[in-house]
Amino acid sequence: MEIEEPYSSRFVLYRYFRAVHIRTLLLQTIGWSLIGGSLSTFTCMYHHKKGPAWMDTYQGLLGDLLGDFKWLPTFMLGGHLAFYVQRWRQFIIAAWSVEGRLKDLGIIIGSDVKNSDDPASRSLMFKFYRYMVLSMALQYKAILPQLRDAGPNLLPKLEGRGLLLPKEMQVLEPQTTRMRDAVLSWIAIEVKNNGPTKTGLLFGNCEISVMEKLTALRAEMMFFHGNNFYPQPNIWAAFIRCLVDAYCTLVILIYPITKVVPLTEADYYGFQPLVVWSIYSMTICFWGALAMTKALSHPFKGRWDTFNIDALIAGTEQTLFTSLRASFDSSVRRGTMGSE
Repeated sequence: MEIEEPYSSRFVLYRYFRAVHIRTLLLQTIGWSLIGGSLSTFTCMYHHKKGPAWMDTYQGLLGDLLGDFKWLPTFMLGGHLAFYVQRWRQFIIAAWSVEGRLKDLGIIIGSDVKNSDDPASRSLMFKFYRYMVLSMALQYKAILPQLRDAGPNLLPKLEGRGLLLPKEMQVLEPQTTRMRDAVLSWIAIEVKNNGPTKTGLLFGNCEISVMEKLTALRAEMMFFHGNNFYPQPNIWAAFIRCLVDAYCTLVILIYPITKVVPLTEADYYGFQPLVVWSIYSMTICFWGALAMTKALSHPFKGRWDTFNIDALIAGTEQTLFTSLRASFDSSVRRGTMGSE
């Protein structure tokens, strides 16, 4: 499938936290919680010598400060995370839209063949098939490892797969980053050159529809890659980071006072397990959410919760092969084969 199925098993779902480098995050938050715990132990010892009056005053004031401040980073971090979740979904929606426009083209062009028994017409359909599959390969060449790793040998590799002719490769290579757009233009040119006023291999009834689908296809392809450059503004990301770091810093500094247990009731000579756990749980939630936005912003760089573009291309290729040659078996379907 293009995307992984939704899981319900905790064993499977918890493994996905590896995508946010949970080991590093755990060590970081445990370290800060232990630092906060040591501050709380010092506060406990100081409270035992100083007396309870100062503690009652500062616990209330600092607790109010933390409570007044936490709503803003919580609210803004929630919106920040929702943005990246939606952006993650837009990648696969755009890929499905590209797939849909290509399949539309296959049906429209495949049904416009004037004489499906003509070898030239069949050769033309195969050319359309090559160009459409080639456009997908060029669309996802930066994502698919086999194509990405080919580097400067990409076009020879595609030529070896039968998607390009040597003379086409010579024309396409100078297009550099616009090779995909050139191939889409080739499809439009072939439709026009094989209409009733040219070779006559096509009826020509689909020309307007083909141009509409081609332009829509190009727009969807552009949206897919444009989604890479649709993150949050850097100033916004900096403000979110500042708010979260400030809140976590306040938690580390204030929890040792507001959640301290007096020395007379504390075990292990003032050790404060409640403070350690409270700081750990709060910091891992906020810093973990920020780490999740980073993982969601690059769905094609890791192996966790990514998209299987190979499956999408394979399914589209099969559909195009079926649609473009559908008219080849018209006589068999009508039962007229051999009747003459």
